Amino acid sequence: MDLSPINQSSSLPKEILSTIEKARRFGVALAETELQTSKSLENVTSEIQNIQHNNSLLYNQITTLCSSQIEEAKQALALIDSSVSTLSQIKKEYQGLKGKAKKGQKIIKCYQTIRKAYMILSLIGKTKEWIIRLLLLKKEVNQITQILKNELIEMGFEEEAENYEDEGDESFNDEIDLSEYGVEEINFDDEEPHYQLIAIFERIVQLEEFKLKVFEETSKSENNSSDLNVEEIFSKYLSIIDGVSVLFQSVMEKYFQQAVPLACEQPEKFVKIVRIIERDERKKKQQEIEHNTFDTEEEILVTKYSYKNYKELCFKGIKEYIGNCLKHEIEGIEDLEEVFERIKQCVEGELEAIDRHLTPCFPVKYCILEKCILFFDEHVREYLLEYNTPETDNITRSYVLKFVIDYPVVYEPYEEYLENIKIDYTETITDIKAIISTTFLKSIMEWKEKLIKTMFSSLEKEDEKSYIEQDGFLYTFGPIDFFTTLNQALLSISQCGQKDLIEQVAYSIRLTLTDFKADLSVEVRKNMKKISIKKLCALSNDSNKCVYLTHDLQDYIAEALPDIEIEKIRMDEVTNGFTELAKELLSSISDRITSKLTNYMDRLFTKDWYVVGTEETCLTRGLSDIQGDIQYPIDFLEWENVVIIVKNVFSFVVKQYIEAFMTRKFSLKEEERNLIRKEISSCVEFLPPDDEHDWVSPLLKPLRMIEDIFETIDDEDLLQCLSDANEVYPDMGPIVFETIIQKAGFSKEFKESLLQTVQQFYTTKTKLKQAVVKKPSIFGVYNLPPETTETNEKKSKSKESKEKVKKDKKKKTKKLFSSASTENTYLEDKESKEQPLKDKKKNSTNEVQEINLLDFIND
Repeated sequence: MDLSPINQSSSLPKEILSTIEKARRFGVALAETELQTSKSLENVTSEIQNIQHNNSLLYNQITTLCSSQIEEAKQALALIDSSVSTLSQIKKEYQGLKGKAKKGQKIIKCYQTIRKAYMILSLIGKTKEWIIRLLLLKKEVNQITQILKNELIEMGFEEEAENYEDEGDESFNDEIDLSEYGVEEINFDDEEPHYQLIAIFERIVQLEEFKLKVFEETSKSENNSSDLNVEEIFSKYLSIIDGVSVLFQSVMEKYFQQAVPLACEQPEKFVKIVRIIERDERKKKQQEIEHNTFDTEEEILVTKYSYKNYKELCFKGIKEYIGNCLKHEIEGIEDLEEVFERIKQCVEGELEAIDRHLTPCFPVKYCILEKCILFFDEHVREYLLEYNTPETDNITRSYVLKFVIDYPVVYEPYEEYLENIKIDYTETITDIKAIISTTFLKSIMEWKEKLIKTMFSSLEKEDEKSYIEQDGFLYTFGPIDFFTTLNQALLSISQCGQKDLIEQVAYSIRLTLTDFKADLSVEVRKNMKKISIKKLCALSNDSNKCVYLTHDLQDYIAEALPDIEIEKIRMDEVTNGFTELAKELLSSISDRITSKLTNYMDRLFTKDWYVVGTEETCLTRGLSDIQGDIQYPIDFLEWENVVIIVKNVFSFVVKQYIEAFMTRKFSLKEEERNLIRKEISSCVEFLPPDDEHDWVSPLLKPLRMIEDIFETIDDEDLLQCLSDANEVYPDMGPIVFETIIQKAGFSKEFKESLLQTVQQFYTTKTKLKQAVVKKPSIFGVYNLPPETTETNEKKSKSKESKEKVKKDKKKKTKKLFSSASTENTYLEDKESKEQPLKDKKKNSTNEVQEINLLDFIND
């Protein structure tokens, strides 16, 4: 069956579609049950077509009906929109009506305003006279204002004159001709220049009275309502009187602030200004009389004159001028001594000008000079308070003390004016002296402790800012700053001339220096290992400089206190302490340098003595290694101290070299002797030229002696070497030469010849009377005990066989080991194992065998 028409009606309402669906199902079911034959099927087909036709008709009807309903709905919506628009317009119209209603209410409420306007119109007639006066007032105020501005510009206050703005209603016209109203105008330009200010002052007084009269009348007016404030209206217009009054007072203040220069340059003008002050005072007295006369009548007590108190303003201006003078005089000056000197000069100069020019301008009753002296004294005391606070250091206090002792001399020319005032600084002097006496020792001790702590707070860091170089020598800031502060304190306090105070300060300085020396020594010894060589040099210079500075302080104290016992100010303990500290520092520098050499010296004449195939030995490397350290003393120490350090270091080198040569077992080859010559040459280069410095040659003498022995070619050369050596070292024994000859690596025959020459020399020497040597030299410590020497001499004379001699030597050796010998190094070396030099085993057949020192004592 074709049901497409029904299916295409999906846009129909659901109820209609449901009915159609039910009818369709019913028809189908009916057709399936009742129509079984082909005819019936044809009828069914016909029926179905009828039904479809009916359905199509029904569908068309329904579609038509729905379309009409939709059109009606659209029309309804259009009507609704139109209704909304109409309602909006109605609402707007309603709001307009509401606004008009409110305006109407406001108009109704304006009844009171209309009534006030009526009252104002009724007052216009009454205030016509005052309006004319206001027009005149504006013209007068403008004229006065212009004059006062010109005065400000003339005094140099152009900016204030330009910044001043006229107050009042700009609607007033200055060009209005008020003569037609019968008003007589005042022209201040007709007055003489010096009288203009007086005329302006009097006119301002009249204008202020006029203003008070206006307010008094308006306040009593019956027509004055609370809603219409007439006084406020008049205040607006009459405020120009207050403005010009303030401007006049400002001009007067400027004149008072320049009272002294104005009195010097324009005395006539300043006299007129003083007259204004007198008129102000008279009006005040007149007002007080009226006040006392009408005390019971409150209505008459209305103030008709505003007292300006120009007298006090004048004193205030003069005081401010004095303060500005002092401030300008010392502004930008940091030197306190110069500050006080300028204050003194300023007071002297200004007082002279005040006495000559300002005082004659004032009546005697004002006591103007006395006032100025008091002002100066007050300002000076203020400055003294600034420089004399609890945080002020004593050097500053000493300058203050010196100033207050000398300052009162400034007022001596004006003693006749000082009868009624007291200028006394005795109490101030006593207080400052007491403060210095009680705080000097404590403050300098605290500063000393802080200084010591700062000096040793960061020893590991090398800061160039912690050093100062003077005259080519290096110092630290600490001691120099410390003594500089002490010198300044002592110098400033001694200038005060107070011997009791100087004596107390000197005693405090002595105690402080003693503590400083002790604390510095303790900290240096405590941190000696941490301090760099550069800083040790600086501290050594500090210690030496402290000695000189201590002597300078002692001499200055003796000069300042000539009557004091010298024992009370001697500081030998301090200077000796600094001297000892300087020596310790030099010794520490020497030890620091020699400690670097120890490792190198321990390798002398061992297998690590030199590098095969090179001329570099441990000694030459050591000297090169300490070159940088030794350069610090050379660059920064005094030459005499450099000599001490070099002597100490090189004496250590020579001593260690000789001791290594004497105690260690070895036998030299020809190339090794050349290495020793190279080492000696390096030592000569390490030291300054000996022809310019006589202390160098004695240091090199032991090494050059070894070199001379190596250069010996016959007995005569050896005898000359022996003679020279014994002349320098009278306590030198034969063991030294014998040891050097034994280890020099000479041939056997030449060696025996040299040893015999040595023995003969010392045999001859023992027969001569020799002076007793109290302090052994570098070679004297190697001498054998006396018993062994005598036994060896007897053995040398015997002609026994070689085997017997060797047996006796072995016995003597055992005896020597068992006896209390003064030289333990030899005994230790006899027990120690042999330390062969490099390549010794390879060339053993061509070398002289290693020889024990004691085996050849009798040869």
